[in-house]
Amino acid sequence: MLDITPSTVAEAADFIEKSGAEPSVESIREFIGGGSKTKLTPLVRDWKVAREIRRTSSVVINPAIGDLVRVQIVQESAKASDNANSRAKEAEDAFDELAKQMAEIEAQLQSSNASLATARVQLLQQEVQLQERGREIDEQRALRVREIEELRTLSAATIAEADQRAHSEREKAEALRQELVLSIMQLKMVPTLEATVDSTRKLLKASSDDLALAKQSEAVAKSQADAQLKRADEAASREAKLDSQLQQLHAERANLLGTERETQKEILRLSNLASALEARCIAQTVELKRLGQLQQNAGDDASESASLPLNPHRAA
Repeated sequence: MLDITPSTVAEAADFIEKSGAEPSVESIREFIGGGSKTKLTPLVRDWKVAREIRRTSSVVINPAIGDLVRVQIVQESAKASDNANSRAKEAEDAFDELAKQMAEIEAQLQSSNASLATARVQLLQQEVQLQERGREIDEQRALRVREIEELRTLSAATIAEADQRAHSEREKAEALRQELVLSIMQLKMVPTLEATVDSTRKLLKASSDDLALAKQSEAVAKSQADAQLKRADEAASREAKLDSQLQQLHAERANLLGTERETQKEILRLSNLASALEARCIAQTVELKRLGQLQQNAGDDASESASLPLNPHRAA
């Protein structure tokens, strides 16, 4: 690493001045092969102050003593400048660390805001789904109630009709049976009644067929009634499942509301932390300005010290 000292800068400035050019920070930096402008600037300024002292002094001073005085002034100024630069560097590092923490908190705050927005969207979606599912359940429940009532009405009417037809057919059969018995008795007594008996037998057979058909209709009606009752039971089971899903959606909505409250608490905590860090940043900025003022005051003090005339007697 390049070692930059007041004597190095003074030698370079003297050489450049002897070559006919005006020493500057850039020319000295190029001559010595590098160096920070921040460090070179106060050293070049001190060299120029010492040069003016040599030019305006009316007392002949031993060059060695003048060099010693100049080196002493430059060293003291360099020390003050180094101290100020060190404190400024520490303050800048602290400021950078605070800025980094602020950036991290901003990122966390943005992430929390994004999570809160996502939770709110999910909550709204769940509420919409809950409302739609509630409407579907109400509609399906009303439909099932109507279907059950219709099935019950239809089943009762079908069974009543089948019972009525069966009872009517039984009465017809009984009447025909009695007519047949009476016809048989008359047949034994009067041979001319054979035709009537045959007719009556045909009527009896027709009545028997009608009775069988009525029984078959009754069985079909009972089968339909059983099927309709089964459909009613299935509808009741589906309604129970829909009620369970509705309760689950209510529970999920409650969980989402709890998550939203926790997220809002976290955002409030991060906002308070950000405010505290911002206050620290302001304090660090004030400290940087104060250190800069101290550095400037140190440079001015060094310039004033260098501009004071030397004691002629002490020089002799």
